[in-house]
Amino acid sequence: MRINFIAKKISLWDSQGVKEANVLYTNAAHLDILGMSSNAYPDKNALEWLDSWTIEDLSDKSPQQANDFDCGIFTLLNLCLLVEEGSIIVQKIHTHKHPTTQRT
Repeated sequence: MRINFIAKKISLWDSQGVKEANVLYTNAAHLDILGMSSNAYPDKNALEWLDSWTIEDLSDKSPQQANDFDCGIFTLLNLCLLVEEGSIIVQKIHTHKHPTTQRT
């Protein structure tokens, strides 16, 4: 998950794909931002400010893991791609079930 305060955007990349729990996760982050902004700017309309935020689930664009135990590797992969702001191309290797990624 990336929370960009300048762009007012919450973005989620989940290597296990798009699922119902992702909405709960991003909404919880959204509410945490409300709590932080209310404390920092008590005289401003925090709800109006919060409504200007965008939430996006980009899990369908994230490299996907094929099991329940490789999440650490995929977290690091997503982090590297986010830092470099590279696009993700997923290619399946015929001899393996694991995707490879390349930066473009």
